[in-house]
Amino acid sequence: MIQLEEVTKNYSGKSAVKNINAVFEKSQTTVLIGPSGCGKSTILKLITCLVNADSGTIKIDGENLITINLRDFRRSIGYVIQEGGLFDHLSIEDNLKLASQNFYINEETINDRIEQLLALTKIENGQLQKFPSQLSGGQRQRISLMRALMLDPEILLLDEPLGALDPLIRFELQTDLKEIFTELNKTVVMVTHDLSEAVYFADKIILMKDGEIVQSGSPEELLKNPTNRFVQKFITAQRSHVE
Repeated sequence: MIQLEEVTKNYSGKSAVKNINAVFEKSQTTVLIGPSGCGKSTILKLITCLVNADSGTIKIDGENLITINLRDFRRSIGYVIQEGGLFDHLSIEDNLKLASQNFYINEETINDRIEQLLALTKIENGQLQKFPSQLSGGQRQRISLMRALMLDPEILLLDEPLGALDPLIRFELQTDLKEIFTELNKTVVMVTHDLSEAVYFADKIILMKDGEIVQSGSPEELLKNPTNRFVQKFITAQRSHVE
């Protein structure tokens, strides 16, 4: 379980997130949603320690994040950033092996893991010697997911993983991703700006505005019982995409 208690992060005197209290339950998918600049991606960066909170506490399974060995902790997290973030100068195979080699995992174990993930993500073995620029957007995202899962992390973070894909590929990958989430039983935190996507994936949705949480709960609660005018307006603006 990931718990944020009164967490605030400022950039140049402006709050990216302020006094955030949130719980991301173990083995569930929580989706962060809201307008651009509302603080969704900042929360992922705080969880991964890419940035540090100015105040407040982040706990992982009850332990304060600042007391955890950072190297070991990052091994327990898989992170898929927008548009995948693959290294263009490395082959797909080398992209996948990079993190494992950094942790001195033996080659046989790495290769076995790659074979498992190829089957899971429906990628053909022949793609391994290609470079990212030779793959489609959907294939690159599948490879990015493979890379995030190489060390079998307990936590999987995804920052708008489908945002740059065309609708048909996005639909196909949504279906496969949900199956993967169900099969792996990971703690998933996903960022999107698309309400229909949030409803499709989420056990819980956290809707944000201006660095604050405005409503949190199940997709059904959000859609049927908006707590204020902003929530209602946000739902209405995307209603045709949800129904």
